[in-house]
Amino acid sequence: MNSKLVQRIGAALASFAAFGALAADPGVTATEIKLGQTAPYSGPVSVAAPQAAVQVAYFKMLNDKGGINGRKVNLISLDDGYSPPKTVEVTRKLVEQDEVFLIFGQVGTATAAAVQPYLHAKGVPQLLVSTGASRFNNPSKFPLTIGTAASYRGEAVLFGKYIRQKIPGAKVGIFYQNDDLGRDYLDGITEGLGDQAAATIVSKMAGDVQAPTFDSEVLQLRSSGANVLVIAATAKPTVLVMRKVHDLGWKPQTLLTLASASVTNVMEPSGGAANTGVITTTVYKDPSDTRWANDPEYLEYAAFIAKYLPQYNKNDQYAVSGYIAVQVMAKILQDAGNNLTRENVRKVASNLKDFRPKMAGPDVSFTITPNDYEMFRKLQFMRFNGKSWEPFQAGLN
Repeated sequence: MNSKLVQRIGAALASFAAFGALAADPGVTATEIKLGQTAPYSGPVSVAAPQAAVQVAYFKMLNDKGGINGRKVNLISLDDGYSPPKTVEVTRKLVEQDEVFLIFGQVGTATAAAVQPYLHAKGVPQLLVSTGASRFNNPSKFPLTIGTAASYRGEAVLFGKYIRQKIPGAKVGIFYQNDDLGRDYLDGITEGLGDQAAATIVSKMAGDVQAPTFDSEVLQLRSSGANVLVIAATAKPTVLVMRKVHDLGWKPQTLLTLASASVTNVMEPSGGAANTGVITTTVYKDPSDTRWANDPEYLEYAAFIAKYLPQYNKNDQYAVSGYIAVQVMAKILQDAGNNLTRENVRKVASNLKDFRPKMAGPDVSFTITPNDYEMFRKLQFMRFNGKSWEPFQAGLN
């Protein structure tokens, strides 16, 4: 028999044995699972960088303990500067040069949307995207894409109901980021207000995430007579808007998305105690809340940050959200076992039931079904007390 043929057969048999007679796609070997990620380590949303850093560190921690099902997880996390063209460039590198198994935890609506069609054309799963935009919950059109953040539209519907039921005489001004995030909020607020929407919403102002200031938009919102301000934006625009609100001495009841509710990155730099009374929602335990000081999950999380990322603030909202999401990814890979094909991992991810990661809220669990990729079914209302967030019962019908 030809010696080269014998070598090929031997290699094939070794591979067959290593994978337990089950197929594996690019990015998977007998010892490694290679994942890809793009994140804003620079640019206008670099405040979210700790989210990705935590995820890289978490897999390092798991690898130190032996990995997942005997394989080490190599998460290649590249900077895209929160620029869609750059996201396309680095995602293509991850898929075509690094040959990653899947894309995990991309940060940002516009950036993840820019590569969604490409990844589907390549058959590469795009899992646990860090955005709550409704376009990432569309299993019939984009079955390989699953988001991880709470639905922007769903949260906005709750805000609309809260305003309608709890704030008599509300005149609502909305500042929204001019992208899918902001548009989902507009739709959700309108739905939540119901037949009162036309009479209640008095002003809507859009802003580009790259803009250096939103003074003009805030001035127009105040001039509209609004006494309720909804801010539907990422961290940097939210800080700029809230600072201008305080500079003007304007005191509307403010509601902001949970995606921008970080105490360290938003509430403190935008005014601290001046933000007392601001309302948001949450799905996780706020590590800055002293209620959790002796909580075993918090202590484990704090020890992880201290060992693997001592340069980061453990109270950072993005660090916590990254910690929660990476546990979900690890759970999916664990449950996939040795059947590490992209299709099988997609099936496992879309059949996640009642999984509660550590540091998620006490009553929060994640469920994903093949027909509905929205994993959060419940949100906790929170009110800022000048230093931290306090839960309260909205009592909505």
